[in-house]
Amino acid sequence: MRGGSVFHSSHSIWIYLLLTDYKLAKRLTHSNAGSAHIYKYNGSTWAHQAFIFASDRAASDEFGCAVALSGNYAIVGAREDDDSYSGSGSAYIFFRDGDNWNQQAKLNANDPQADDAFGFSVAISEDYAFVGAYADDHDQADIGSVYIFKRSGTTWSQTQKLTPTDGEKGDYFGFDIAISNNDAVISSEKDNDPCSNTGSAYLYHRDGETWHFLYRLTAQDSEPDDYFGRSIAPPEEKITPLDGALLMISNSKNL
Repeated sequence: MRGGSVFHSSHSIWIYLLLTDYKLAKRLTHSNAGSAHIYKYNGSTWAHQAFIFASDRAASDEFGCAVALSGNYAIVGAREDDDSYSGSGSAYIFFRDGDNWNQQAKLNANDPQADDAFGFSVAISEDYAFVGAYADDHDQADIGSVYIFKRSGTTWSQTQKLTPTDGEKGDYFGFDIAISNNDAVISSEKDNDPCSNTGSAYLYHRDGETWHFLYRLTAQDSEPDDYFGRSIAPPEEKITPLDGALLMISNSKNL
């Protein structure tokens, strides 16, 4: 989920809520470094459990521009981190141990470039983490891409990079991401097929350790500047024909 707002995850009888404040983060003494807050719900009350930030925080990293939770794991994007190049971006994995959330890993693309915005969108489910870089110039400017990382013990390693098979310049593939078990949905909010900036979404399914493209979705009433796919809700269970599974994708402009 992107935007630095809210993501929740249920674990046993507890529910955890992750909220971010990537613009202010004044406590960190680094302007716009970013931070995140985790709250725990015990059935009647929300209590603040943790205040998290990057171990190598720096001004203008925008840690918290995107957040996601899955069980005992949280992932937080920092799209302006200059770890590799200016604005190349990064993402951080945190693990819950009791009431403590500790940084477990820092994720970077294996092919970073300046202004990729890696970490603008993030998602996590079981042992897999997805990180979007909508401004990645994979083979054309701002076509966008999504990087997949897999956990082995406490180590997270990049295993795959997804790009749209029909991608074009400025598509912004990876603008938003959602995962549910073995299925993932990735938006391309500025996709120009069939009209300028109508947007689209791509569905993927995991077979073994490889994620395969399944379908491309567009609105049946597409119009220019619809930005279909600007935000996505995680798939319900599986995405396969005749499953009856549900999927929600936003259209931010036209009615």
